[in-house]
Formats: sequence, C-alpha cells, structure tokens
Amino acid sequence: FLRMLFDEGLILPPGSGRQEYQWDLQAVRAAEYTDNVVEFMAGRIERVSPESRRALRTAALIGATFSLQQLAVAREASLHATARELWPALKAGLIVTLSDDLSLLDLAEDEFDEATALLAFRFIHDRVQQAAYSLIHHDERARLHVRIGRLQLENTPPEKIEEQVFEIVNHLNHDPGALPVGERRELARWNLTACRRARNSAAYDPARGYAHSGLSALAAAAESAVDDYELRLDLKLAYGECLYLCGLYEEAEAEFEAARGLARGDLDQVRVLQQRVVLHTNRGEMQRALELGVQGLALLGEEMSLENLASRAPRLFRELRKELGD
Repeated sequence: FLRMLFDEGLILPPGSGRQEYQWDLQAVRAAEYTDNVVEFMAGRIERVSPESRRALRTAALIGATFSLQQLAVAREASLHATARELWPALKAGLIVTLSDDLSLLDLAEDEFDEATALLAFRFIHDRVQQAAYSLIHHDERARLHVRIGRLQLENTPPEKIEEQVFEIVNHLNHDPGALPVGERRELARWNLTACRRARNSAAYDPARGYAHSGLSALAAAAESAVDDYELRLDLKLAYGECLYLCGLYEEAEAEFEAARGLARGDLDQVRVLQQRVVLHTNRGEMQRALELGVQGLALLGEEMSLENLASRAPRLFRELRKELGD
C-alpha cells in the first residue's frame, strides 16, 4: 500500500528542502482505495505491462513459487522472452527471485542454459498470487490448468514424470473430461502414483484426494472399450485405505464392500479382505478382523475356524517364513 502511495506521489521522499517524508492525508483519503486486499493487489498488477500481466496470470496458475522453465513451458515461450516478461513484475515488487544473481535474467538469448532455466521465483505474498489468479476469468481457469498440465507432461522426460507427478496431476485434475479418453486413463494411473507417494509420506488426506480423482478420471473414460479392471480395483483399494487412514472407517468399509463386488478372482478377493482386516484391527475390533482373516485363508486353500486358529497359526507362520527364505 505504501509503495503504491509513493509511486503515485502521495508520499514524498526527503529532498528539495525537505528533511523528512511528507504526505497529504486528505489526498490519500480522497483516493478511496479499496479495503479488499486482493482487489488492491490486482490494481497494482494492472499497472505493469500487458506481457508481464499475462506472465503473472500464468505463474499464478502454477503456484506460489515457480521456475523460469515452468513458466516458459506454460507460456510456450523461450526462456529469454519469459525473463523479459517478468522484469516489470520484479521491478514493481510483485514477485522476487530466490537467487541473488539477477544478472542471470539479463543474459543474451543464446546464453540461457539449464542453470538459468531452474531460476526460481515466488510471489511476494499469497495475496499477490490470489490477485493475479483473480484476473483470470472463472470459466477459463480449468481449461488453462489442463493446458499447463498437458504441456508440462509433454515437456517432461518419461523417467522424470514421477518426480513431478503432483504438479502434473494437480493441473489435469481440474477437468479430466477435457482430455481424450486415452489421456484420462493415463491421468487415473498418475493419480494412483500420486496417491501412493502421498500415503507413503503420511499425507493421508491428499492421498485420499488423488485416489478419488483417479476414480473420477477413470469414470470419465468409461465409454472406452478397454477393460480397466486392474486399475479400477487398485484405485478402489487405495481410496478405501486412505479413507480409514483418515479415520473415516464407515466410508472405508463401504468402499471395500464395493471393491469386493468388483474383485473377480480369489486372489483379488483376498486383497480386499486384507485391507478390511487392517481396518478392523486399527479400530480394535479384533474378533471381526480374525473372522475376515479366516475367510481370506479359506480362499487360499487353508480351511480353518476361529476355534483351531490358535493351534494351526504357528505352523502356517513357519511355512511362510520358510517360503520367504527366512
């Protein structure tokens, strides 16, 4: 706010006989600045060049921080052109670079290299990012997110995709229906990967979201004649697992019941029962967990009851350890 007042001459610096900063309070009040911070920051963004505004809007879609390479890919522009577009925003204090060497942005076009591409920026405040995002028409946001996700996917080597899977699916999940059927199926697979990576990091709620998005993407590909059985079952089981890890036990049980109806063979039925055993164990419902475990053993050819489980379990564990080479 003070920066804008200064830029508009409503705050005057020392000089011309002045020993201190001076301002005209009545003139500041007469300017009628909005109390809405996002609107106020949007007004600041409107003061930079049109090219810089477009770059900031795209950067806001990427996130609070972004690299020169990410923005260049999203803008479908060269690193050099993208750097030139960011200069006005840097000078206006809307974004900052995470590098101390601003000379990297002033290189000749043929001097930009991989190190320069990784140069990172961030919005000076989350309200600045929100303001830049607010300048994008609501109906356009999902389309632009999908476009950025597809461009990032196209420009990422296959062996590097998993490293960037969160960024990619976060864009594409805005509108899976906008993708061709084959790409929706691939999006479902990448959501399963994102789910498992998030779960392994104990980020259970995001993992649940990725599993749900994977199922939604697969539903959007339903008109395809391709049999997605294995992927659908994997996503169902992952979603149910994440539900109980989030403490949503009843919802998890319902999801596993749906997975039980989907599972085709004994081994996949056992996979469902395994998850249900863990769920009831976590809830302290040991009797129910044992009953489900016995059902699973029966499907594997080991007929037993709860009554003889205690006597037969040690032999089964010994045989299992022998098979595992322990």
